Amino acid sequence: TRQDFSSNDMFLLQGIASVAAIALHSAMLIRDVSVRDTFVSVASHELRTPLTSILGYADLLLRRNPPDATKKQWIKNIFDNSQRISAMVDDLLNVSRIHSGRLNIKLENVRLSDVFEETVDLIKESTKKHELAVNIEPELPDALADRDKLSQVIGNLLSNAVKYSPNGGQIMLSVHYDLQQQRIVVGVTDEGIGIDRADQDSLFTTFKRIQRPETQGIRGSGLGLYIAKEWIEAMGGEIWLESELNKGSTFFIAIPAQKSGKSG
Repeated sequence: TRQDFSSNDMFLLQGIASVAAIALHSAMLIRDVSVRDTFVSVASHELRTPLTSILGYADLLLRRNPPDATKKQWIKNIFDNSQRISAMVDDLLNVSRIHSGRLNIKLENVRLSDVFEETVDLIKESTKKHELAVNIEPELPDALADRDKLSQVIGNLLSNAVKYSPNGGQIMLSVHYDLQQQRIVVGVTDEGIGIDRADQDSLFTTFKRIQRPETQGIRGSGLGLYIAKEWIEAMGGEIWLESELNKGSTFFIAIPAQKSGKSG
């Protein structure tokens, strides 16, 4: 309103504002402590298992002289678990950068066929139970994206498709150009366990993992999709999914297309 406020009115409003500010500050501190505690708890739990394995096999190598085949397997176990720790540390650092506003996105023209070829070839090496199929619309325009981060996002979606279809089946990477919205849409489809509707809305938050009997042995930090969402949105795109329980899932990302022309 345009009415004048008396000195008592001003005193009351200042008091309310002060109390509200203190309450808001307290709530933010509680939230930060809660997030930090969850962060530390999940990180320590996820790091403990591979670290224990590394220490165990390293101790065996120091105290014993096994046959070459056994020694090679122990060293492989150490290497695999070291990679798990490295991936976890990378995820934690990426989340920290996102929370602190230090996310660095470098947009450039990206030839998508090269990105897809690299990521699909890498995933093919990780599984013998799945058939990877690729359906890319010809003459796609270049994308305007951060090449390294886009490659990591697609790799993460393909890796998840493998992990969450433990019985094998086909994994399809499909790509088409949405002319109306001037964007490129990438879909990763699996024939796996699917995701219940109740879990879908929170799937892109930190430390969210599907808790079902079928997922008990599946490793992961629960950070990959959160990081993917933040990265894709920072590039001006979006990410979403369609899924039916026990029938599979399709994760989509849409990223802006470079408007200057088309290439492979």
